[in-house]
Amino acid sequence: MQAADIATRVQEAALAKTQVYPCNNVRASEIGHPCERYLVLHITNWQDKIPHGADLQNIFDLGNAIETEAIRRVKDAGYEVLTARRNFKIEKPLITGREDIMMQDPEDGEMYPCEIKGLAPLTFDSIDTVADMLRHKRYYVRKYPAQLQVYMFHHNKERGFFILFNKISGRIKVIEMTLDYEYTESLLQKAERVYGHISAGTLPEPLEDTAICTDCPLLHVCGATIDRGESVIDNGDLEELLQRREALLPFTRELEDIKKRITDTIGDSDKVITASYLVSVSTVNRKSYTVPENSYRKQNIRRLC
Repeated sequence: MQAADIATRVQEAALAKTQVYPCNNVRASEIGHPCERYLVLHITNWQDKIPHGADLQNIFDLGNAIETEAIRRVKDAGYEVLTARRNFKIEKPLITGREDIMMQDPEDGEMYPCEIKGLAPLTFDSIDTVADMLRHKRYYVRKYPAQLQVYMFHHNKERGFFILFNKISGRIKVIEMTLDYEYTESLLQKAERVYGHISAGTLPEPLEDTAICTDCPLLHVCGATIDRGESVIDNGDLEELLQRREALLPFTRELEDIKKRITDTIGDSDKVITASYLVSVSTVNRKSYTVPENSYRKQNIRRLC
């Protein structure tokens, strides 16, 4: 038994789970996807989806472990939690789903749907309200409110909760969401449009924001054209820098999380002394100014292999 063999077998075991499963209807977990063209193809061409890799499967498996830990903590806090979940469906239009847990309010005795999300530190810190999710730069975060709204609508509950879990620090953040009938109606209409295209054998127009298309597992079926601009072959210098950047990313994220925790620990104190450090805090008044209108080049870096 060699270390390399163990790592290889673990990765192979993860890869074995990366299967593509049939999808016959709109799902609550996907209804918030910004691309209706994807939602149609997700049903009509599910068998053509490119399976996700072992790395993403590892993330999914970690998410399952985080869900178990989050449930344990909620129970330890004295709340009654229902984890024996069953798939449900909204009939017209057909939307299926299954909430993570139902949690009981000790005051009114009602069970409310809760959705547990494990997040990277920067994403965790960027979300404090439902509005933060709806306007988030990451499209998968923008899907979260729609998912919980469907659960609340099905169970006829005026409230639901997000339980956010920081994957690095283990911190938990809970955000309440209220049932928005107008928002829910827009989701139901969206599902109706999807089924309308499926019945007619047509596809919605592609998204204008093709950045979302880059990692789409159905891009080869969709046929949307992504404007990548002119490509230049690297002489090796950029490759070296990008590899170094990737190696340092985990430490950068940890540093940002530590900075946030230091700020929370210091609170309103102006001076804190530890065994080895003196932390002094001063107030800096920043003058306001208007940023002139301009344009800039935004980098989007992702690993190719």
